[in-house]
Order: sequence, then C-alpha cells, then structure tokens
Amino acid sequence: MNEKEVEFNSDGFVHRKFTREWASSGIINISRLSDMVASVITSRNEMVEYIEALHNKIDWILEKNNCCDVCFTANCESDHK
Repeated sequence: MNEKEVEFNSDGFVHRKFTREWASSGIINISRLSDMVASVITSRNEMVEYIEALHNKIDWILEKNNCCDVCFTANCESDHK
C-alpha cells in the first residue's frame, strides 16, 4: 500500500478531509443504491489510509519533539512519567 501524505491547508493546519459536513452531504437516492454502496466502499479505503497517515504524522511529531506520552509536553520532566 502506498502511504498517503497528510495534506495541509494554506494556514498550516491539517486539511480536514472527512468532516461532519462531508458525512452529511448528499441525498440517498434508492434508485442509485449500488452507486452509493460502491462510493462508500471506495471512500472507506481512502479514509482508512488517510487516518493511518494522520496517526503516522502524529507519532512523528510526538517523537521529533520528544513529547511526553501523558501530558504531550515537549521534554517533560514531571513525576507522572
């Protein structure tokens, strides 16, 4: 599987590809049910790949910044570790 890259907006934040608005867009047309199922299956695979890429990016950020796995503070020296 080719790893997808996380996309960023012009403001530097992660592009939120699969939003609540995306999920609720469109009207279910029963006469085109087979097209809808095919679309959902295709989107599902893309979502899984994108979520994996986001997890990989989060892991990379945490590791690169030596973030605490409890409070997510960089170079944390707290007792909670």
